[in-house]
Amino acid sequence: MKLSEFEKDVLREIGNMGASYSANSLSEIMNKKVEIRVPDFDVLPLEEFPNVVGGGEEIVAGILVKFNGDISGYLMLFYQLKYALNLADLLLGKEFGTTKELDEMDISAIQEVGNIMASSFANAIADFLKLKITPTPPAFTVDMAGALLNYLVAELGQTAEKAIFFYTDFIIPPNEILGHLFLSPDEKSLKVIFDKIKEVMIE
Repeated sequence: MKLSEFEKDVLREIGNMGASYSANSLSEIMNKKVEIRVPDFDVLPLEEFPNVVGGGEEIVAGILVKFNGDISGYLMLFYQLKYALNLADLLLGKEFGTTKELDEMDISAIQEVGNIMASSFANAIADFLKLKITPTPPAFTVDMAGALLNYLVAELGQTAEKAIFFYTDFIIPPNEILGHLFLSPDEKSLKVIFDKIKEVMIE
């Protein structure tokens, strides 16, 4: 999929808007300054997902949010396990390196952050492209990246060939936690998104 420079700029702006929404929400919850950068994005074949997060056998913690409305598909936020453990420490006020495996409280905290992130990106997309999007409650899982890809392809009925990957950096000074957020719309919805981008270009 070849994008024009303007289409790239629009997607980058959507990512930055989502990051801004997320940073403000997380800052309020944690009562700390939170910076979230979206330095880049890619539109890649869905099968590239395992490579983005370190390979098919890489263990990742993932928050999946299904969405419906004018477009449908999944918003997903993934961390390599080491970053998920650090995030749990940060959210629960523990020293970095304390959490060695995720318990129910850790999962609940990470899931809430994932819900905020995914909802923020959904709102950014909806606001910018004038779409109605309704997210569902998030699901949390820890598994190999390859296994999650198989689940995702099965859920989408193999109608989604491409995904929009937003690479995200979480900075809660002095700590940095790297994550990947991506939007995987079904084939029809991806067309709607780029049609809407063209409408924005005309305006």
